[in-house]
Amino acid sequence: MVAACLIMLCAGLMPKVAFVLPGIPKAVIGGATINVFATITMTGVRLLTKNGLSQRTASVAGLSVALGMGIALTSGALAGPGVPEWAQGVLGSSSLVVTAITAIVLNLVLPGREEVEPAGEGAPGSGSPAGGPRLAAGAWGHRAQGRRERAPCRAHP
Repeated sequence: MVAACLIMLCAGLMPKVAFVLPGIPKAVIGGATINVFATITMTGVRLLTKNGLSQRTASVAGLSVALGMGIALTSGALAGPGVPEWAQGVLGSSSLVVTAITAIVLNLVLPGREEVEPAGEGAPGSGSPAGGPRLAAGAWGHRAQGRRERAPCRAHP
């Protein structure tokens, strides 16, 4: 990463170094581009699934991406007599703009789930033996006292 920064800095400050950059084969540029976009996509997926993919989160992400891709793949989607000129300029410039605006609006409009504060230690009715917050069972088996314990594999006794 530091090497790439230094190369770009040298290319910006020294024209003879910048003259070499267009000589990089298109296949190398394409491979690097695919790698960068795959990393960005997986970071976004990781952010979406970090706290579990709820119905609301899936709706916001799915509708936003679908609308953005639909406008990008449909030529003249925002052209016509019914669409104001300012909307054609702002929304028609990039599908990323449509995706971002849709995600922001849906995030504000769709109702979210009310978060319930967990009961403190020793509070009656909290559901755990010690009175602390109850830990739900998951794919890793049961969680006790905040520790994850992996369920035993049934294929190998």
